[in-house]
Amino acid sequence: MVDAEILTVTTVLLKSEEPEVREQSALLLGSFALSAIARQFFVYAFPNMKELLEDEVLAVRTATAWAFRQLSVNDAGCQRMIEQECAEAMIYSFIKRSNSDTVTKEDSQYLIHLLEAFVNLTFSDNGIEPLLGKDAILQFTKILDIDNGYDRILEEYHAKIAELCLRVLGNMSINHSGKQECIDYRVIEKSWIYLAPENESYEQALNTSLILMSCSIHLTGKNQIIDELDQDQNPLILQTIVRRLEAPDLDQGIRSNLKIVLTNVAELPRGFQDITFQLVEKIEILDEVFGPRAVKPLHNFLPKLTEYDKDLNMDDDRIEMGQRVIRALAVLFKKY
Repeated sequence: MVDAEILTVTTVLLKSEEPEVREQSALLLGSFALSAIARQFFVYAFPNMKELLEDEVLAVRTATAWAFRQLSVNDAGCQRMIEQECAEAMIYSFIKRSNSDTVTKEDSQYLIHLLEAFVNLTFSDNGIEPLLGKDAILQFTKILDIDNGYDRILEEYHAKIAELCLRVLGNMSINHSGKQECIDYRVIEKSWIYLAPENESYEQALNTSLILMSCSIHLTGKNQIIDELDQDQNPLILQTIVRRLEAPDLDQGIRSNLKIVLTNVAELPRGFQDITFQLVEKIEILDEVFGPRAVKPLHNFLPKLTEYDKDLNMDDDRIEMGQRVIRALAVLFKKY
């Protein structure tokens, strides 16, 4: 049974001069967060809780972030946080405390609690909108960017923080305005590396596939995917997707997302051609994704009469490519 008097007193104690009292008060409130009756009294605690996100003592900030995370576990808690503009205070604090110039490994648990709350909040447009236009997506992307050195600073905590950043971005990219911010801040460019088969994290790969699936709906997103090239002009993201699809034990959720990415990118003629080229010798995947639609782009890779010299000779590489294409076409013709 929830005692209203306990919650009232605890709310007051959030402003205690003793850091340990503030910390324990936040933890106590968080323990009540799953109670429907207790959540009614949080309206009185929210102003103090938002202030504690900027408390000078890390333990107090971490306890407060945990309380918000607990409150975000169900829809009713999320709605109360949104109504009281808690998300704005949370993202402001997150951006400030995760700045690469000041963040430390000790900040990790605080950041994780806030990110877990953001994951829950961003399952709805109402929870996404308070984070838009505040550089939230930019900051999540900076944390993912391996060039910014967060992995060295956060050490073993970076994997979990990156996983949660990817998840929040995946949720936000489903929203129309969130997708546009993801495109503007080039989230694809900084996140696709987490899809690489060498990365053993299932959650990171799944969350990255969600980002790519959502952003590839956007015309600029399609181009960002096919324009990510290595020094030999190979399409890095497309190659990474194909390598993932080749894994025999690939999770069906990831597989489904990546097939949709390829289908979206293939809406561009160049995208369809680049994908088909990557799959010309991986006929099972080519068939799985495109079926008989692959015949036309494959046909375009066959040598043209204009490529023969006057003695009807041709470069060996082009001959080899023609043979590979013919084998792929033979399989499709036989099946369809």
